[in-house]
Amino acid sequence: MATPEVAVKLVGLKVIRAQHALSQRELARRAGLTWVAINRLETGHASARPSTVVQLSTALNVEPEVLIDGPTATDASDGEHDALQVNGARLRSAREEQKLSVAGLAARAGLPRVTVWRIETGRGRPHPRTTRKLAEALGLAPAALLGPLPASALAAALA
Repeated sequence: MATPEVAVKLVGLKVIRAQHALSQRELARRAGLTWVAINRLETGHASARPSTVVQLSTALNVEPEVLIDGPTATDASDGEHDALQVNGARLRSAREEQKLSVAGLAARAGLPRVTVWRIETGRGRPHPRTTRKLAEALGLAPAALLGPLPASALAAALA
């Protein structure tokens, strides 16, 4: 009789996927899974077999433990919700550092100007593809635009 595989919950999957600015469908394609499986794993409605954990960790280029245990406190900042969202102030700061207007960044990213404005002002929550387009247009990793500002950067912005 074969030893049964132990299935595990993937606490860190959603955060890590968002840090890579991937949609559920794109991650599913890269890992050779269905998007429904990704959704069920992220919402906790399913557990992952060891082979699935390996597929996902390979697709995301992370250690399997990160998917199982979730990001460390230093990775997640102030919580999952904040870590998943583009920080409008970070986006605006990166845009201004490159001396780009909202329209200039929008054109470079192939997005409507109003989309960039909404994200910068906190009135819009971009799809991971939009996050990836903005990051590429700025020459940054998508994770550079995610989460809350560090206290030091916030203090500098207010000074």
